[in-house]
Amino acid sequence: MRSPTRPAGLAIAAVLLLGAAASGCGNYSTEDIRFYEALPTRPDLRVEVPLSAGVAAGVTAAAPACGTSGSAEPWLEARRTSDGINASVDWLVGLVDAVRRVPPTTRLEDGRIWGPFDDDKHPGVRITISITRSTLADGTLEHLYRFQATRPAEPSATVYTILSGRFAGPSATHGEGALVLDFDEIHRAGMQDADTPHGRMDVAYDRTVDPRTIDLVVTSTGAFGLVQFNYLFEGHQDGRGRFLYRFQKPAAQGAGTDTLTVSASFAADGAGRGHIGFQAGSGVAGAFDQCWDAGACLTWHDDPTGYSCGSVVACPVAGSESACPDVALPLP
Repeated sequence: MRSPTRPAGLAIAAVLLLGAAASGCGNYSTEDIRFYEALPTRPDLRVEVPLSAGVAAGVTAAAPACGTSGSAEPWLEARRTSDGINASVDWLVGLVDAVRRVPPTTRLEDGRIWGPFDDDKHPGVRITISITRSTLADGTLEHLYRFQATRPAEPSATVYTILSGRFAGPSATHGEGALVLDFDEIHRAGMQDADTPHGRMDVAYDRTVDPRTIDLVVTSTGAFGLVQFNYLFEGHQDGRGRFLYRFQKPAAQGAGTDTLTVSASFAADGAGRGHIGFQAGSGVAGAFDQCWDAGACLTWHDDPTGYSCGSVVACPVAGSESACPDVALPLP
């Protein structure tokens, strides 16, 4: 299995292509395409955080572009966090895209199967991918898919489910679904690389309404530069949205690491407001509120803890809350 820091899906893609070459590639049937359409694509799962003008210009929290008002540092971290989430999405969809490149090995009335094929990147491993279809009580079509590995030489004949998911709706762009990438199963199957993380990632998404929603749970720290957390994203078609995320940074005071949890609401140009909770490396915890403009410069700041000022004394309230952009309240 390719690690999160390398191009996704190459090992499985190679396996599928070899199998297709051996059996002879044919045309996809209309029914094949219906199964493929149940699989998620990158736009279905990507987190789209507006690139504030200050970030686009290369402005950092230490740069003077914001003058005395200062930069909204937690909001600047939203872009890095969303990049990490999208890297995980690219990795996931890379596995799924491998299936789209070749026709199924077996066609059933309500299912498609690819494999089993030998994994040329990991000797002794065989891979099978399957999609099954059923009809729910309300008439909605549901598809279940699994990417599974076996090691035939093992007497236990254990099946390792690397990736699994479900989708309900006519296609990935008009439905809702969920999937799980299990890094621990990758390790158990002996398909890991040196930097493949442990834990798992759970993703749920809904494109049946506006805003579309993405719920991504990371159960271990380090994968794709993310910390263990339940990340939530809402994205409207007009570019507005809300984002709940977490990141870590060196402790503002003393040794250790500070953890910040940010609930941000933003306009299409990147202006927004946020509620930021913190757990300092020293053990002190608290929260503060901020608003910022399209350049990620603070327009209002209220920190009764003094954390964001680097002080144990409360920061003076800066600006006016009435200057905050007209955006939805942050996610709870």
